[in-house]
Amino acid sequence: MKKDEAVVGMVIFLFGAITTLLSLKMPLGTFRKSGTGLFPLCLGILLMILSVILLLKLFFQNKEALK
Repeated sequence: MKKDEAVVGMVIFLFGAITTLLSLKMPLGTFRKSGTGLFPLCLGILLMILSVILLLKLFFQNKEALK
């Protein structure tokens, strides 16, 4: 696993988690009438999902290289 890419994946995950937690302090509303916290909430969740995919990809590439 490339160490730099793993660190970047973890930083992106932490940024997404902080964004999600801070967005929960704002009114969310609904998808029809969104509040100020709905977009940052969706953005934070998307960042966390994408960073987990990146980290899993790096992890499984590393396992295949060791064989």
